[in-house]
Formats: sequence, structure tokens, C-alpha cells
Amino acid sequence: MNHLPTPILFLIFNRPDQTKKVFDEIRKIRPSKLFIAADGPRTGRPEDIEKCRLAREVVNNIDWLCEVKTLFQEKNLGCKIGATTGINWFFDNVDEGIILEDDCLPDQSFFLFCKEMLNKYRNEEKIVMISGYNIEGTSNIPYSYIFSKYGGLWGWASWRRAWKQYDVSMQVWANLENRIKIKKAIGDRYQWNYKQRLYDETFHGKKDTWDYQWETYRLLHGQLSVLPTKNLIENLGFGADATHTIAITSSLLIPSQTIIFPLIHNPGPLIPNEIYDKKLRPKIPARSKNMNTLKKHAKFISKEFIPPYFYRAIKSLLLGRRKFTPIWNTLSYPPLKGVQIFFDPTGQWQRKMLIGTYDTFIFDTLKSMRISGKIIYDIGAHIGFHSLYFAKLVGENGKVYSFEPNPTNFERFNFILNKNENIKKMTKVFNIAVSDKTETVEFIVNNDIESGRSCGNFIEKSDTFWSDNVYKEKNFIKTKVKTVNIDSLKEELNINDSPDIIKIDVEGAEYLVLLGAKKTLETKKPILFMEIHSILNMFNVTELLHSLHYDIRLLKKESTGICFILAIPIK
Repeated sequence: MNHLPTPILFLIFNRPDQTKKVFDEIRKIRPSKLFIAADGPRTGRPEDIEKCRLAREVVNNIDWLCEVKTLFQEKNLGCKIGATTGINWFFDNVDEGIILEDDCLPDQSFFLFCKEMLNKYRNEEKIVMISGYNIEGTSNIPYSYIFSKYGGLWGWASWRRAWKQYDVSMQVWANLENRIKIKKAIGDRYQWNYKQRLYDETFHGKKDTWDYQWETYRLLHGQLSVLPTKNLIENLGFGADATHTIAITSSLLIPSQTIIFPLIHNPGPLIPNEIYDKKLRPKIPARSKNMNTLKKHAKFISKEFIPPYFYRAIKSLLLGRRKFTPIWNTLSYPPLKGVQIFFDPTGQWQRKMLIGTYDTFIFDTLKSMRISGKIIYDIGAHIGFHSLYFAKLVGENGKVYSFEPNPTNFERFNFILNKNENIKKMTKVFNIAVSDKTETVEFIVNNDIESGRSCGNFIEKSDTFWSDNVYKEKNFIKTKVKTVNIDSLKEELNINDSPDIIKIDVEGAEYLVLLGAKKTLETKKPILFMEIHSILNMFNVTELLHSLHYDIRLLKKESTGICFILAIPIK
């Protein structure tokens, strides 16, 4: 196979699985020059150290003749400075090239498209960027590409002569006259309402990004991007672990395609395709700052003064109810490649499970340990995704014991297990809650799996994140459930295998689970992965684990204040 002569810059960070997927596509095209820039681990995020190491290990596997340059940061620079530093370094060394981030999975035709467009418009000052992303999927025009005043940076290419105008401080936005010109260039008040907020936040340092700086300059000077009429990039970066694209269901998630060669060239003129650029607006929330504030106040007042039943009825009448349709989905990433799981793939958490970004901070940490043949307890197993993953990691010589009190979740879990016989033999599931005692207690339950509410079931005496009123508003009901404590599993459930690892996600009952496991923690010393739902629980859990000689590390903190910790016994 011939080598791609066009240099490639690969920007990576702490996502080894996604890095490997993108790097595999780079390997297929065999670039003659490869530049790799890696940001360093974040302060206060110890899990980043191993994740960054694994991501860098992926790109060490270069098995073709290639000139390689690396820029690996020891400390984290952040999205804005990290990406800017890498791209500046790239164009200090080359006159033109292709830039890919670790979450932008290209079709192979993307590389050849960029190569041809870089050559065609090398000396055309008005064209400053080649993009591989097309938000339409396929644009209905008779040519292979169009021109746009925007252009996505999920897989792109450019020239040194264009990038040299880039200013990370975004000084063009400081000038009122420039802002008026940019507003005129956008030409759509809804798009402007959306964009001006983003530009303001970027200029004032509230948004840690690097792309709007260049976009404002391009709009101000009437510069254009070249876009393929078929989308050539699949974005893998949507999810809770993402820096900006946190949502999982999005109109921006477009499957990639292959563009046909030879290209049918666009005869011009060099003006933006207004039809395409206008189609960007309906895909993007376009409320002004004032509208967002007004909406928040209206929602607050409505919830304060309208009884919950009528509030829900009005909300349902105005917005309608989301309808979910669960189907069988086959996963495509290791170690779950080929595993089948039953859910609606358009749901928020379901999409994360489907593309492999769900709770990666747990699985990446486990992958760095030698857990083949180990025993894992999955307490609060939901529909079994973690258990499936754990079973694959421990292998045939290991065992996963799963505990899920919600009967609807339990039924779905078994339905999925029966479809995956190779995993079923390593997994045993119990329809029971884990707490500090063996008894029957009140349980707050919701059976709505697809919307995610069944994740929030809890023992009534637990210290939950939400108030009682919120649970009532979300249609949770009371029922009875049997509980068991870990120290008595042998007597109660005939489980003779002591755990090497325990995952605990029990909606505020985590301290109760530990109280019922003190003997096991003292003698077996299992590693703990635990979600903490309240400050009181964090205090109680920390105090108890320290008394049992455990070292506690923060794995993840959500904006709600919920934390996920790793507890390792001190030897």
C-alpha cells in the first residue's frame, strides 16, 4: 500500500479505547509523517495518569515506515491551550496537513479527500479549512463538496498560511465594530443569539475551548471552509466523559460514509452554500440569554405554585412524553464485542453503553489491574451492563455475583443474560437488596427502565440525593424488599466465594452496605468502587474505611455533587 504523503497531527489525551479506534484508521492509510500531541493528566484526577499512559501506549505501535514526532505534556494544559499548543507545533513543522482528535473516527476516504482539497486550494486565500464533517449526512447537490462560512473541526485539514492568523486570546471579539460585522456575516438572528453567547464565554475564559477563536476570525474576514457532501467523520466523544459534548442523544451524531472518487469538483463561485448553513440552525438550541433566564424563572415559579400532579399533567400536555422502543443491540468494542444487550439505543445512558463511553473510569481502572480469575460483587446491578463487563474482564476462571432488588431490572438483566450464554455461566444474579441487616424493609421503586428512573430505586432508610417530593413527582412508589448483608451471604444465599472487588451503587445506602460487610472488609480486604450520594454518606464511608485501613481516591465528581470513589486496602 502506498503511503499518504500528507502529514497528520493526532491529538490525544486520556481515552485509550477511542484513541485505538482512530489510530487503527490512521495505520490503514500509513502516513509518511505523523505528529502526535498528548495533553498531560489533570490535577486531582489520579485516574488520568494511567489513562494517559495507556493512550500513549496505543500510538507507540507504528508498524510502517514513517517519520514520527511527539509532543507529550507532563502536566495538563486543558482543552484550549493543549490543542492550540499542539496545532501551533504542527504548523511550525509543516506547510499543510490533517488534524484528528482522539474522538473523531474517520472513514478512509476522508484522508484522500483532504489530500486532494489541500492541493486544489493551496493558493486560494479565501479557503482556509477543509472539514470532514457534514451535519446533513449527505448534501443533495451534484458535486463532491460545498463551501461554508462555518465548517466543523471534527476531522479537518488546513495550511500554515491560514493557521498563522489564529489568535487564542480572540482579540477580534473585543472590538464592537468587529462584533457587528460578525453578526452581519452570520445573518440569522437565532444563530446569532446562540453564537454570541458561546463567543462571549470563550473570550472571557468561561469556556475552555480553542475553536471559536478561529471561527470568529473567519466570519469577520469572509473566509470559507470546504465540506464534503457526505459525512466522513463519526464522533466518538459524546458522553459523560467528554469535555464539551456531554449529551448522548444529539442531532450532531451522524454516521460516517464513503465519498466516491474521482471527485466531482464544484465549479464555484467561492461563496457559502446558504441552504446548508441555514440548516445548521434547526439542529442547534438557539435561545438568547434573556430567553434562557426567563425559562428558568418560569419553571421555578410553576413548580413552586402549581401542585405536582397538575404540573406534570401540564408539562406532559405541552411537551408530550418520550416514547422508547427497546431493541437488541450488538456491542462492537472490546471486551464486549459481540455481546447483545436489550434497550432503546437513542436513550441517554443507553447510547453511552452502545458506543463504549459508559463509566469508562471504572473499567479503565480495572483494566490496569490483573483481575482475570477474580471474584466481583456487583451491588446495585441495574440491567447488568457492569456485570457483563466484569464477567468479560475476569474470564472463565472468575465469577460475578450481581444483586438487583428492582424486579423489572432483574427481569431485564436475566433476559439479556439468556442471550449471552458465554457470559451467563460466569454470572449469578439475585433479586435482593444489600444493606446492613437481613430483613424486609420499605423500598422506593420505579419500573421505568428506558427513561433511567429505575436506576434510582432505594431503601427508604438510605440517605438519598433527592428529596421525597422529587421522588413523588417522578412517580416512585413504595413496596417491600428483602435485604441481606455481605457478611452473611454464605448462610443466606449459599455464596461461598469471598469478593476480590466490590462495586456499590445503591442510591444512598452505601454506608449501610459497608456496615454489613465489616467482617469481609477486615479479613478479605476487597477493592471497592463506590458511588457516594450525599455529604453525610461521604463522611460516614470515609471514616469507616479509614478505620479499616483503606486508602480512598476520588475517581469522578459529577456536577450534582455525587462522587465515585476507589478504595484500596493499605498493605
